[in-house]
Amino acid sequence: MDSRIKILIAGAGEAGEMLLNEYKKRDIVHFIAGFVDDDDTKKGSYISGKPVFDTTDSIGSVIKQYSITEVIIAMPSAGPLQINRIISKVISADSKINIYVIPSVEKYFDTVPLSPSLHEIVLSDLFDRSEYSIDVRSIMKKYSGKSILITGAGGSIGSEICRQLLKFDIKKIIAVGRGENSIYQLARSLNRYIDLMDHKPEIIYKIADVKDHALMDKIFSEYKPDVVFHAAAHKHVPLMEFNEIEA
Repeated sequence: MDSRIKILIAGAGEAGEMLLNEYKKRDIVHFIAGFVDDDDTKKGSYISGKPVFDTTDSIGSVIKQYSITEVIIAMPSAGPLQINRIISKVISADSKINIYVIPSVEKYFDTVPLSPSLHEIVLSDLFDRSEYSIDVRSIMKKYSGKSILITGAGGSIGSEICRQLLKFDIKKIIAVGRGENSIYQLARSLNRYIDLMDHKPEIIYKIADVKDHALMDKIFSEYKPDVVFHAAAHKHVPLMEFNEIEA
């Protein structure tokens, strides 16, 4: 990370403290300047040695005073109006500042790392931040302790399925993809995530084309997955209409 980075966390609650601890584990806690919070009684207090500078209403002045370069909104239970209010104040102070937010879905989990889930804010997020309603218990019951195979694991959909499955106490992921580079990038991404987890599921990375029946039979015989997510597919329909044999 750039040594000039100075991060301000908006939200001095459980999520903010968890995020700070993750930065400590990665030995980059020095990039965290401190916190702001909606609760004005926290002003002047410290969380693991980092100060709570002020309230979120004063986030603009804090950004300028401490030369903040990135803001992380660690308030997964906050609604769209609350998040948009903070984002607007940040942009008013510095329109070029990098803003990240912990997705609202993360409020359902308290045992998985938060930093890999950080979502960079774009202007459209000011107008639409959907709320999630998830039956976590049912999902956990379905996938906990299971070995799960994902085809197309290096793609945008497959890689996100891999990341989401890590939240559900699974036993093993068999990540199958045709592209060497995409699977390499997936491995780097998931390894960063797993390094921060207490429960570390096994992940096997296999370079394979789902059209290679013999190789796929070998993979299934060797790893015997309980569940398969088949995400290997072409998704750009107008382009593939002119490449119908490959499609």
